[in-house]
Order: sequence, then C-alpha cells, then structure tokens
Amino acid sequence: MDVLNPETLETFKDLLEPEELQDFLRRAQQELERSVQKMQQHFAAQEWPSLQAAAHRLKGSLGSLGCDALFQALDRLEEQLRAQPSVAPTAAQMQAITDISTQTALRLHEEMAAAGPR
Repeated sequence: MDVLNPETLETFKDLLEPEELQDFLRRAQQELERSVQKMQQHFAAQEWPSLQAAAHRLKGSLGSLGCDALFQALDRLEEQLRAQPSVAPTAAQMQAITDISTQTALRLHEEMAAAGPR
C-alpha cells in the first residue's frame, strides 16, 4: 500500500504549479518531521494529553494531503488516548507510527523531486 493517496496527490498536481507543489510538499514533510519528534518526546515523558493533541494536529494537517496510512495510525492513537479510561500507547505502536511517518516523508520527498516542470 502506498502511504500517499494517488488520487489526492493528482488533485494537488492539477491545482498547483510545479514550484507551488514542491513548496507545499516540502512544508508538509517538515511539519511531519517536527510533529513526530514532538510526539516521541510526549510519549517518552508520558504526556498523554499533549501526545493526543499532537496526533490530532498532524492527522488534520496531513490527512488532507492524502497521507492515508499515517492518518489511520494517528486516528487509532488519538481514539485510544481519548477513551475513558485512556489507554497508554505502547512502544511498538509508537514505533509503527514513526515507521509510517518515515515512509511518508520519503514519499513526499520523491514527489517533490518529481514535481519539476511538466
């Protein structure tokens, strides 16, 4: 499964000029990397409300871009933390989110490179 939704990506390619698309994807990749780092810090400190908030923000930011696999993983995490009583995520779960995030960042980078003049 591709971590980026190809139909959503095509929509952005149709709507944006190549340079705009590159900039948009670059900002998304940077936001992803910053957010995942923050989430890892919140996890290590067991700051569950902050982790939930960070997951929610990232899910909203990248969900609209078509980062479906990451959206689903973050949605599960957010629901888990929102449950009463909340259930703390496991290290394996956070590692899976980190792995999906890495794959997503790589795909965003590939799409940036491919977004040159058509």
